Amino acid sequence: MMIDCKLEIAEAKIERCFSEKCEKKTKKTRGTQSTWQKYRRLFSVVAFVSCIYGCESSTITRAKHGLNATGDGTCQLVVMLPFTDTRKGPPQNIAKNGVTHHGRGVWPDAETLSKNSYALMASAQLAANHFNEKDSSVVPELAGHNFQTCSVRFSDIIFLDTSHREKIAANNFIDLLLNNTSICAVVGPETPKAIDGLGILADSIPVIDYGSMDNRFSQKDEFPALVRIFPDMRIFAEAMAKYLGNTMLNRKYVSIISDHSDYSTQFESFIRPLEGALGLNLITANVLENSIKSIDNAISVIVKGGHNTIVLVTEQPALLEHIARMADEKGLIGENYFWVIAGRSLPRAYLERLRAAPNSPLDRMLKGSAVFRIIDPFMYQRDMDRFLINWMAQDSSLVSQLNSLHPLKGNNPFQVDYFVGTDNYFQMNDPAPLSSYIYDSVILTGISACELLMSEEKIPAKLEITVNEILGTRFLGASGNVSFEEGNNGRSPGGLSAYGVYNIRHGDIVNGLRGFDSSLTAIYQGSGWDKISATEFTYYDETTSQPTPLRTTNSNFLATGRHVVGLTLMGMAIANATGCCLWIWLMRNNKKILASQPEFLCVLCFGSAVTAASIAMISFDESYGWSVNALAHGCKALPWCFFIGYLIMYGAIFSKLSRTNQVFSFRRKKVEINRVVRPFLVVLMLSITVLIIWTAINPLAWVRMENKNDPLATSGKCESVNFSPLPFFITLMVMIVMVTISLLAILWQTKDIQDEFVESNWIFYGILAHLQAWVMALPIWFGIDSGSTNVIYLTAVVFLFIFSTALVVLVIWPKIFMWAHTKIYGESNNSKMRPRINLSGDKHVHISGLRSSQEGISHPIQPDTYKEQVSHLFAENSELKKEILELKQGKKTQLGNSQGEELPHS
Repeated sequence: MMIDCKLEIAEAKIERCFSEKCEKKTKKTRGTQSTWQKYRRLFSVVAFVSCIYGCESSTITRAKHGLNATGDGTCQLVVMLPFTDTRKGPPQNIAKNGVTHHGRGVWPDAETLSKNSYALMASAQLAANHFNEKDSSVVPELAGHNFQTCSVRFSDIIFLDTSHREKIAANNFIDLLLNNTSICAVVGPETPKAIDGLGILADSIPVIDYGSMDNRFSQKDEFPALVRIFPDMRIFAEAMAKYLGNTMLNRKYVSIISDHSDYSTQFESFIRPLEGALGLNLITANVLENSIKSIDNAISVIVKGGHNTIVLVTEQPALLEHIARMADEKGLIGENYFWVIAGRSLPRAYLERLRAAPNSPLDRMLKGSAVFRIIDPFMYQRDMDRFLINWMAQDSSLVSQLNSLHPLKGNNPFQVDYFVGTDNYFQMNDPAPLSSYIYDSVILTGISACELLMSEEKIPAKLEITVNEILGTRFLGASGNVSFEEGNNGRSPGGLSAYGVYNIRHGDIVNGLRGFDSSLTAIYQGSGWDKISATEFTYYDETTSQPTPLRTTNSNFLATGRHVVGLTLMGMAIANATGCCLWIWLMRNNKKILASQPEFLCVLCFGSAVTAASIAMISFDESYGWSVNALAHGCKALPWCFFIGYLIMYGAIFSKLSRTNQVFSFRRKKVEINRVVRPFLVVLMLSITVLIIWTAINPLAWVRMENKNDPLATSGKCESVNFSPLPFFITLMVMIVMVTISLLAILWQTKDIQDEFVESNWIFYGILAHLQAWVMALPIWFGIDSGSTNVIYLTAVVFLFIFSTALVVLVIWPKIFMWAHTKIYGESNNSKMRPRINLSGDKHVHISGLRSSQEGISHPIQPDTYKEQVSHLFAENSELKKEILELKQGKKTQLGNSQGEELPHS
């Protein structure tokens, strides 16, 4: 087409056209660029012709729109398909992965592209023939009386080659308008940009979108001339979210790599609102065209996010190899990862010809991955699909008709070889993807024209098919139930099988390069996913089990070194308690051990061992082979070991001191063990009751939780299952505080009694050590980040070690040292037991562990005689010291007199 005018004049007329008559169509913008600015460079002279005729001549499109119902009722349909790709000149096979590279994307060779469009052309012409013949073998509605008597029929369809370029698509369409062609509807073109521009040029001629998912075209106010027979991006995003979310795989943690195309942007905008409802946690990383650095940055974002399910949504298949290489460098390819690829990121024809070196990043990334594709019903129900059955029944007459209508016949500027069918074409070739949607687009136009004609009271001279008429049409077509959502131009998803999940698997290796196969494993039925029973999805490890874990996180497992330290300290504490108890038992007849009441000392050692066992309950996690159930049992046992062990230790010391105090207070002549342990047993039973209730209704369980300050880190710890454990913890702590205060009180009462009986100082130091342990541990536990597993563990181990060993070491070890000193150096003067107190005549106080000739006391000592007897005791003690000193100096003259005297007893 040649237009004899200067570009400046053309642009001036275009600007005036868009600012006046076409103002409504220029409101829509993409970013900050108006429709005029967007298409000024694309259309130039073409847009000039459109606006000249559209604005100054009452629109050529409106004058030539409609069908001649008063004559033969023919409807001229235009179908626009990409038979060639001239974005960078004629397609050429480039020896890289076996595919052709064109600008932004990667496309198949010319023969494959032409063959695919030939199949779509065959589907459109088959639909026109079926409608003209009122053949209801595919569309049952055509058998109705109204359609059988309808005079509307299609003439031979005009097929236009878009060459994958918006300008060529618009140019060829304008040629038709200038040739006074009467057009009733347009099916196509294939790309969103071409559809966008054609929607402006077509004016009131309906343009049926058969395969674009661009959601903008569903907006009736913005695109009044468009009708989309294919579901938009909203439904695609919903389908993918349901597949990955809690209704299918429940992958939960998903990362999305996308570019800045409308395809990717719309996908993100529609999947985000579904995040919460479908249990998804999404991370998005963007890549830029021709920017390797942006790919590296995007992969780094994915690594930082830690999500092991990665979705690739881009219109640039050429990015696959770069993404695979960088993902492999970052460790994002392997049996722990699941790659999901949107259909346009990996076109069918591209995958069929794709070759990769075995074990290369691309080879491993595609292994076990999933591809979401547009599907037709004939792809999964071959034996029952009416469209496929009719397709295979066609003969050479339709092939001849198609070859005569081929748009490249006699109009091939690049002299590109194109595909033409042979006599057995329909028996040897399956329909191309989207064939059922092309078929239904043609049928939709014809049925809408018939319904419009039947609604008229008389046959008009010219009948125009309107978008509103098309949107009100309903029928069962090759792609399922065809109906449209109220209020927009989009097709309703009900009864539609529009998407499928293909499992990519390794193919054969030829000439050192591997090919790839794909199998349909699930289909989306408009409301949910159904698995294909004949095929199982196999993942990277060649099993049907999903990759785990869902996230690559810092699990903060307990380090082996800390684990060994904790168990070593626990072993030392238990060994210490066991050894001390064994020594006490062996030395139970020693007078000093008898005075210390060995029964209570052994109970103290038992409580120490029980407390030390708490360390074992916190010294394991999943990294040591323990199951969650086994770890949960350890969590349940933790409060039992700590609180019971604590109360046993303090109860033993309290009972021991209480018994001694009662004896030295001279309140009873004999103090039995069962009498002094009663308070301890009451507290112990109460604590056991609380622990039983705690374990029964709200037990501690092992849980692994995300750290608040680091979403990639998790920490395992013991947490209550149902509600906060504070009520039980506080109750037990109150008992511990009460027992501690009681012990401090009894220590104060017995502070003046000899150490051989009560060890008051040592016990006080032990309690002080426990209090210091609390003061040191609590700020660390509550102040440090929960992700610092090893720090928290070591703090807890040291805390439990101090609690379990302090009292045993401070109470029993001095006795062991004194015994060992005596064995080695003999009994020194200071080490001998002090003389027993002679209270009154032949009556003596009885203390467990001390033997005397007579037990008990008949009368309690009187206060007024206490000072006198104490003075007498000190006098006798002084005399004894003098005698011992004389013996050492060799003065034996008074030895005979002193041997006859009886030493007083205490």
